[in-house]
Amino acid sequence: MKILVVFDSSSPPSDFKSNSNVIEVAYIKTANQYNNLVKKKEIKGKYKLIVFLTSKHSLPFDWRLSKLGDRAFVTFIGIKQCDIPLICDYLETIGILSIKNSTNKNKSTLINNIIQHINNNTHDNTLSLLKVSKEFNISTSYLSKIFKMYCGIGFKEYLIRLRINKAKALLRRGASVTETCLNVGYGNLTHFSKIFRRYVGLNPSAFRNQTSSLVVYKEDNNYEV
Repeated sequence: MKILVVFDSSSPPSDFKSNSNVIEVAYIKTANQYNNLVKKKEIKGKYKLIVFLTSKHSLPFDWRLSKLGDRAFVTFIGIKQCDIPLICDYLETIGILSIKNSTNKNKSTLINNIIQHINNNTHDNTLSLLKVSKEFNISTSYLSKIFKMYCGIGFKEYLIRLRINKAKALLRRGASVTETCLNVGYGNLTHFSKIFRRYVGLNPSAFRNQTSSLVVYKEDNNYEV
């Protein structure tokens, strides 16, 4: 299930594009468009969360949020253009981290513990499927299977995305590329730059120069949610 991000007409970022596998974007200008959106039968089954973004101090008065019923939603008001990348990184990581419901509580507890372990050790450049499987006393094949089942993506892909999101946050704070590379578990600067460019579309230094002056971040090591 995905996260739906809804921009109102106040300041939709024309250059915003989501290449995420867990985020979809909608632009709504009128109450009729809003009503049509919430009436769709598939919206409840398709999206785990609906996120409304506006630069104003509230959503349009004729958007009746009560029509969403029991669907989970959150609203960000008074946002600025420079807030959007951070919000979307945050939402993407929520989508990556979401765990599917399971009747098997033991498996659910196990995978949550594994994810917590990975999140706490992204700086470790030796972190791997084999190392984590040994840590939890299970086979690599079993770990790979349950990880994909519960998280929707493979272990390697999850780890790369988590590291890239952490790297983006560090670079926005103004951390150096070398410092960022080491803090997210890449021992080789060339390899880090190659992976970063593949996922972000810019090399780390260019991304840092574009974004580090936009937002001042409070120190926080919580990159996973």
